[in-house]
Amino acid sequence: MIALPPPDPTLAGMGVALDGEAIAQLLRRTLREVTVFGCEPYYIKYKPQRYCRVQYWVELLDEEGQNVRIPAHVALYPPRRAEKLAAGQGLLYGNDPHQSERAAYIRELHAIVQLFPVDLALLGLSEAASGLAMTCRLQRELPHRLGGELRGCKVELIRYKAQKRAVLRYRLDGTEVQTVYGKLRKDGGSALARSAEAFTRAGVPTPEMHAWFADLGMVVQAEGTGVRLRDLRHTAEYVKWMPSVAQTLKSVHEADVKGLPRYSQGDEAEELQDTADTIGRLVPHLAATVKNLAGRLSERLIAIDGEVSTTHGSFHDDQVLVGDAGVTLIDVDDATLANPLSDVGHFLSYLSAEGAEEAHDRFLTSYLSTQSGVGGEHLLFEAVSLLRWATQPFRELQPDWPSAVERLVRLAEARLDEHLRRSPRRTHAP
Repeated sequence: MIALPPPDPTLAGMGVALDGEAIAQLLRRTLREVTVFGCEPYYIKYKPQRYCRVQYWVELLDEEGQNVRIPAHVALYPPRRAEKLAAGQGLLYGNDPHQSERAAYIRELHAIVQLFPVDLALLGLSEAASGLAMTCRLQRELPHRLGGELRGCKVELIRYKAQKRAVLRYRLDGTEVQTVYGKLRKDGGSALARSAEAFTRAGVPTPEMHAWFADLGMVVQAEGTGVRLRDLRHTAEYVKWMPSVAQTLKSVHEADVKGLPRYSQGDEAEELQDTADTIGRLVPHLAATVKNLAGRLSERLIAIDGEVSTTHGSFHDDQVLVGDAGVTLIDVDDATLANPLSDVGHFLSYLSAEGAEEAHDRFLTSYLSTQSGVGGEHLLFEAVSLLRWATQPFRELQPDWPSAVERLVRLAEARLDEHLRRSPRRTHAP
């Protein structure tokens, strides 16, 4: 049973949106071309008073009469914004027959529902999820890259964040290259295309980019070699890889990657305040604590000198492949120019949250082995990261999400306190 968040008067349908059976009933009534058997919520993205987006696994009968399990999502908005968005997509009065089979406006929730592969923010997803369409496109666009004669491809959905991004795997038949990945992004994929090419030119180990299909908003990349580091958690192998992972990250920070956007400490401070507001709404007894903590962290961040370097931008063990070829970094979508310790702190925060102390110490020791003048600043960035993703247990709809959110907040407090003990406040000459 999922613990419900406190009511949000602006998004009055949140409670219904987290009730799988209630949503299944609404889908049966709203999407009349689809036979729905069941619905299970598994992910939520929430901005108080602005929007709530819930993702589901939906069991239904497909066009061939087979029982299938596919993703769907319901996006709730304030009433006026919901109607404006629905009208703009042709859903308010059901005047777009091509979308109405898998997308519709639910008036009583002030929400738009969409069944995969329809995603009105990822307009290329329907084509990208079609094996026939992608066989034709890949055959037409990448014959020299793939080698051989492409006879078909099997499409698998690997990762999906509704209205934001999707990762698809294509198993190819008849070509020398047997597998490629397609990554769609709401921003059109141009940033990923640029960063992927730039990382390759700079010698950073990351899968080669085969193509950017601008009309789909999709980048096609080669398959990386190795296993995800995340899959080795709680094993001796996981700890063994920490020095190599740290050294690979250091090589990223030393690489001269052109054209990356700048991410400032001020940007980070704004995100912290936004996160604190969300946590305060979700867990009201933490509101004063997180507001104070975000303020203290922001003050320390802004006081740090502005030295920046190439950073991965979202560095954790799900973004790292390890194997005979060494360490390969994937998903460089968020690469930026920023303080390199932001990557370090982000990675450490995941290790701390998992209680992986030995891995934490080995990674940090290896990364800092040739560094000087860092002191305890990595603790500040670890605290920042812990607070920034403290809503993750709620996003994943963990049964104990209120206590899990609080645990991450308290851990962030502890890291900041340790940082302050080891790094006295800087003073600036007038």
